[in-house]
Amino acid sequence: MESLGGRITANAEIKHLDTTPESQIQAALHSISLRALQRALRTQGINGATLSGSLGGKAEVSWKGSITSLRAHSDLTVQALASSKSNPTESSVPVDGAIHVSYDGARQTISLRDTTLRIPSAILTAQGTISNDSSLQIQVTANDLHQLAAIASSFRSSQTEVPAVSGSATLHALVSGSMKKPSVSAQLNARNLQVEGSQWTAAKLEMRANPSEFAVQSGSLINAQQGQATFSASVGLRNWSYQDANRIEAHLDVQRIRIADLQRLANEHYPISGDFSAKVSLGGSQLQPRGGGICADHQRARLQRADSEPDSKIQRCKRLHWFRP
Repeated sequence: MESLGGRITANAEIKHLDTTPESQIQAALHSISLRALQRALRTQGINGATLSGSLGGKAEVSWKGSITSLRAHSDLTVQALASSKSNPTESSVPVDGAIHVSYDGARQTISLRDTTLRIPSAILTAQGTISNDSSLQIQVTANDLHQLAAIASSFRSSQTEVPAVSGSATLHALVSGSMKKPSVSAQLNARNLQVEGSQWTAAKLEMRANPSEFAVQSGSLINAQQGQATFSASVGLRNWSYQDANRIEAHLDVQRIRIADLQRLANEHYPISGDFSAKVSLGGSQLQPRGGGICADHQRARLQRADSEPDSKIQRCKRLHWFRP
């Protein structure tokens, strides 16, 4: 049968009509047009993108008695081009992949096996199950962050410059828990980063999110020249929602990082140079914050005034405490 710009062949079988019916449908998809599929589903694309290309593969559906016992499995391949709706003059991005997914209606389980999606400079893989006891592993590997940032910028609604970032990164994520109350944990590792002219040998952090908390742990940033920073933070949530009275906590430890690199990282430009070290902690809530900090004795800063010669100063150790009653 010719349909959706391609061809669909299918076989259907129903047995035991006099007792408990058993039904089975097998289908093969050949060069199904993604644009025709979008029109049939009455969607204009996803997240500001339109898709062209083809979908192919096999699918099988079966059930016994009630439709609630439905079981389905599909092995699909995608070869597509994604185009920005807001920037149609930008080059299309090739997307290809393989999707192997199964559904068990009786157990309310969705399973992914060896599923991959690829775009230039990045690949996503997924494997595991989504259910009342989920265990879904997702990995994203980006070999060229600059190219990935350029692709992302082309799909934004407003014209923006491509962020000055390069390097490579890997994200490992695990989705667990139930579909109503999922929990997500992830580890991010980046190497040989360059951000706005600053250079960083490595960056890593661990993330954890559930309906009651979002947390970043074991964060570290190592400068290519000298120094490093470690950090952690957590925010209390209520059913994935943040409120002003929710608990907040953050810790930052910076050791001998050049002020110039910190300014480049923040894309700021002040007439200050030297090294920076500090320890800062924050707690309480947005309504009632409390915290404190300390800068190290060795900290040195050089201030270039607009109307005079450079003024060298040694910033002595200072302890700061603040709170709001």
